[in-house]
Amino acid sequence: MGVGVHAVTRSGLRAGDRTAVLGCGPIGLFIVSLLRIAGAAEIIATDVSPYRLDLARRMGATVTVNATREDVLAGCKRCHRGSART
Repeated sequence: MGVGVHAVTRSGLRAGDRTAVLGCGPIGLFIVSLLRIAGAAEIIATDVSPYRLDLARRMGATVTVNATREDVLAGCKRCHRGSART
């Protein structure tokens, strides 16, 4: 929990910012939750596990990118242009 709090605190996040979390393990999922609470407008979560991506959506991710099916950078750019979540 401390790692997640430290990461979000150090990020300089301001309400309305777009963010990305690369990896939805326990720390990444906690960070997704913290970003939502802190007011991030868009949270892109990436992982290789459909189960973890589903958890990320339930915890506040607005967009998910499955890194086994899509290039992560391309997915983030696509999401930045306003496409629906994957």
